[in-house]
Amino acid sequence: MQIHPETEEYIPWLAKQWTIETDEGAGVQTYTFRLDEHATFSDGQPVRAVDVVASFKHKTLKDRQHPSSYILYREGFEDPIVLDERTVKVRTKSNNWQLFLRFAADMNILPARHATIPGDEYLSKYNWTMIPGSGPYSVRSNGVVRGESVTLERRDDWWAARERWAVGCYNFKEVLFRVIRGGNLEFEMFKKGDLDYYYVSSAERWVRQLPKEGIVTRGWVKMRKVFTHAPVSFSGIVFNLRRAPFSNRNIRLAFAHLFNRERLVSKLFHGQYQLMKSYFPGGRWGNGDRNEVVAFDPLEAEMLLAEAGYTRRDREGVLIDGSGSRLEVTLLYGYQSWEKIWLVMKNDFEKAGVKFILKLIDPSTLAKMVAERQFEVCYYVGGGSRLPDPERQWRSDLAQKPGSANVPGLALDAVDSLCAEYVNSPVRDEQRRIIRELDELLYNAHPYALGWFAGYVRFAFWDRFGHPPSLLTRTGEILPTMMIRTWWFDDDAERRLQRAMADETALPQGETEVRPWE
Repeated sequence: MQIHPETEEYIPWLAKQWTIETDEGAGVQTYTFRLDEHATFSDGQPVRAVDVVASFKHKTLKDRQHPSSYILYREGFEDPIVLDERTVKVRTKSNNWQLFLRFAADMNILPARHATIPGDEYLSKYNWTMIPGSGPYSVRSNGVVRGESVTLERRDDWWAARERWAVGCYNFKEVLFRVIRGGNLEFEMFKKGDLDYYYVSSAERWVRQLPKEGIVTRGWVKMRKVFTHAPVSFSGIVFNLRRAPFSNRNIRLAFAHLFNRERLVSKLFHGQYQLMKSYFPGGRWGNGDRNEVVAFDPLEAEMLLAEAGYTRRDREGVLIDGSGSRLEVTLLYGYQSWEKIWLVMKNDFEKAGVKFILKLIDPSTLAKMVAERQFEVCYYVGGGSRLPDPERQWRSDLAQKPGSANVPGLALDAVDSLCAEYVNSPVRDEQRRIIRELDELLYNAHPYALGWFAGYVRFAFWDRFGHPPSLLTRTGEILPTMMIRTWWFDDDAERRLQRAMADETALPQGETEVRPWE
């Protein structure tokens, strides 16, 4: 199955038919899938029910050394059953609509003959070799150059080429992915024409550098900022609620009021981002249109800290409580380039009487410390997905579990109740209502001092392609996936570009901002 990039509803892929049966008494569901009789892998072999079963077992074998996959599929499902060559049935272990998503849309179907080999052989053999897939592209013979590139070529015999959902899609005959180590090298290669597109992650580069490049001023390269409804990962300063002082909500909210995002966005990020006020930013799911922005407000922070008992300062100007304990916190961070952000933040906090210590550590060490909950505060990026999965990040039973996605350790019965209601609500509109309620609850608990986000995709590309008016899909995937799905090589545009470059003439740049869904 796949999720429609505009409507977010399920549409066919390998399965042309499917049913969902719910046993309310047992609290489980049964899914039955009928595979398309035309479906084949890239080696020409048909896709069969035994391949689906083998792919599931592949996910649940410990010798694959992928524990999260093992837990997710083993805890969610009974073993699938082959009904006939093209039909497979699977029973869930609970009534949770997201299990359908995980089995039908998230589980890659591999040929049984490849998925069933022993784990050590699998990990060795397929480190540099691709397993045959059922999609429109396959890895070209000798298409993997270790450490340098991977080349895909379109299958002339792709079984789904004439399906309604595939019409007009996957137009490139060949796609070359290069391995590039370093953002500056990637940018230089793009400017020379060695890369066709460039994802612009830096506000500085977007605002100050790209517009001055000759390839842009002449219109040979187009700059586009496409506003989508794609969900965005939430991010911000995460508080460790398992220890003082951040077990106190007032202190968390005070710290949020001292996080001067307004100045950071204005001065360092050239006004390119929005202040985050939702744990489900971006798409159409969260409560961001109703939640009030937690603005930079030192006076409000002072009152909140006083309510928490910090009413006096010591000789160094650091706030102390009734027992004389200082309000002191260490922020861990993993990248030197972020230090300019934290120095701004440190200055604001220390003016407010908070001893704010910055500690740069190796990113892998930081990840380990966060997983083991050995931190006070750090900047953290939470998961974002097209269809929210709040259980993974907010269930109370995960609050004390090392390595779980409930990084702050938030444990609220009301959150658990909404998560349980959500997974038992198969209707999209009802799911969105529940997520809005959940988002409001999370937002008012302040487990993070949320940061900033972009409701768009910023990129540049050489003007040799055709594309739909919207350029990208509404709900969004990663940029190259969206381009491969709906763009095409335009011979006329390529000739026009080559003439302009040879004659040193300009092409129209067009509108930089594209807002197709507003």
